Amino acid sequence: TERFDDYGSLEVGIGFSTDNPFFMSLSYRNRNFLGRGKEIELKGEAGTEIQSGRVTYKDPRFIGSRLTFDLSGFVRREDTVRLGELLTYGGSVTLLHRVTRDLQWFMRYQIKRVRRQEEIIRVASGQDEKDRVDKFTDVVSLGPTVIWDRRDNPLVPQKGFKLTGAARVASRYLAYPLRSADFVHLHFSGQGLLPLPAGIVIALGLRYDHGIPYGGNPMLPKTERFFAGGDTTVRGYEEDRLKTQIVWSPMSPFANEPQTFRIRPEGGNIRMIANLELMFPLAKVFSMPILGVLFFDAGALTNSLELLRLGDFKTSIGAAIRLLTPVGFISLEYAIPFQPDYGTDPTGRTHFNFGFIF
Repeated sequence: TERFDDYGSLEVGIGFSTDNPFFMSLSYRNRNFLGRGKEIELKGEAGTEIQSGRVTYKDPRFIGSRLTFDLSGFVRREDTVRLGELLTYGGSVTLLHRVTRDLQWFMRYQIKRVRRQEEIIRVASGQDEKDRVDKFTDVVSLGPTVIWDRRDNPLVPQKGFKLTGAARVASRYLAYPLRSADFVHLHFSGQGLLPLPAGIVIALGLRYDHGIPYGGNPMLPKTERFFAGGDTTVRGYEEDRLKTQIVWSPMSPFANEPQTFRIRPEGGNIRMIANLELMFPLAKVFSMPILGVLFFDAGALTNSLELLRLGDFKTSIGAAIRLLTPVGFISLEYAIPFQPDYGTDPTGRTHFNFGFIF
C-alpha cells in the first residue's frame, strides 16, 4: 500500500575549493523505483574546471541474495594541470556485500575511455607551431575492494579507524575489441583518530598506490599515472606539482638560439602520502565547534621502489581553522612546502577544503 508513495528526492549542492574554484550539483534519487524496491539515481555537476554526469541503478537484494548490484554509466570532462583537458566516459558493474556494520567488500568490473589532446610541436618561421591531436586510452579492469570502518562518524569522525585495501587488473583480454592498457593497480589507505583530554584529537592518514605495468611497457599510461600536490594530497604544493620536470623547446631551427621551457607535472607508477593532524577546540558558532589544526604532510612519487630515494619525499607544515558542521568539516588552511619544486611558491599557499582530505 505504500510502495507508490515515494516519488524520490531532489538535491542541489554548491561547492568551492582552491583546486576546483566553483561548482554546482543536481541529483535525483528514487529508492523505490516503480515500487519494486530498486534504486535509481541521476547526478550532474557543473564547475569552472569539472563537468560530470552519472546514472546509477541499484538492486539491494540481487536475485534474492544479500548482494547489492550496482550498474553505473558516467561521463566527466575536466581541465587538469598534468594533462590538460580530459574527457572520460564509461560504465561499471559492481557486486557489494556488507558482512557486518563495519566490514564490507565489493567486486567491480569497469570499462572506461579517456580522451586527451597531445601537442605536436613543429619548429618553423622562428617560432613554435603547435598542433593538437586526440589520444585515446582504454582501460578495462576487474578487482576487489575491502573496507573496514570503525570510526564513530563517517562525516565528522573523532575516534576510531578506517582501512581500505583494493586490487584491480587491467587487461586487453577483459573486453574485446577494446585494446585496454595492461597493468595491475594495488591500493591501501588507512585513517586513524585518537581522542585526547580537553577535546584534542590526533588524526593520521596513510595512502599507498602501486601500479605494475606488464606487456612490455615499463610505465603506466599517462592517464593512469599517479600525481600529488594540492588540496587533498600534500598541501603547500601546487596541484599535481609535488614532482615536476622542465621541458625545453627551441625558439628557432637555427643552432645556438635561445630556448623556451615549460614546467610539467611528473607522475609515477608509485605514490606514497602521509598526513598528520593535531586538532583542538577554539570556540563555538551556533553550537558548531571551531577547531584549530596543526598539520604535517609528506609524499613521494617514483617509478619503482628500487629507484626510490630519501630525497624523493617532499614535506610541508601548516595550520588551519576548521568549522565542524553536522555534514562535515569546512576548513581554511595554509601550508608551507619544505622542498618546493618548479612551479610551487616557496612561501606557501592557501587551501580551502570540505571534509577530511584523507
